[in-house]
Parts: sequence; structure tokens; C-alpha cells
Amino acid sequence: MTPVRGEVWRYTPAVPRPGQSTLRLIVSSDGINRVEELPVVLAVHIVDTDPGGLLAVAVPPHGWATALTIEPVMRSRLSEHIDSVDAGTLDNVSAALRAAQDL
Repeated sequence: MTPVRGEVWRYTPAVPRPGQSTLRLIVSSDGINRVEELPVVLAVHIVDTDPGGLLAVAVPPHGWATALTIEPVMRSRLSEHIDSVDAGTLDNVSAALRAAQDL
């Protein structure tokens, strides 16, 4: 499976945490995503409610992508492709990631 930047996936964590969303928005570049020998891609959590602030971006109808939750996720644990976000939403997520990392 090759996830693509901007896709929403269901993620099955090794240790489920009650109350933690299982939806992830893929944010790593497609250059990284295409290298299937890499065991991980980068993603942010999509949460149900707006956590507030400029680092959270609405991802209708799924919730809010928050730049503070960027993490490597195991490709093998991406269990279901749910959706893809539009270019404007992905641009907003990219801006939030740059702001969070002072890039």
C-alpha cells in the first residue's frame, strides 16, 4: 500500500489508547511515501472536536487535523483509506506544520 500526501487513513495502533482518534492525515511528501522500503510515513491525528488555535485545521467531515500531533506511523498499521482532503485544506495543514516547527 502506498499512501499519498493528503489522504485520510484509519490507523490501528500497537497499543490502543481510549479516546484517541484512529484517523490520520498523511503529511509526508510523496517522494517519501513512494519508497515502500521505508517502514513509516508521517501523519497528523484527526480529532473529533476543534482543539482551538491556529495549529488545528478543519477536515470536513472527519474533524480537525492538529499540527502538534505529527508522528511517524507504520505503513503496515494503515488499515483503511477513508478519504482525501482538497488542495486548500492540505495547504492550510502545511501552513500549520510550518508554524508549529518555525519553518
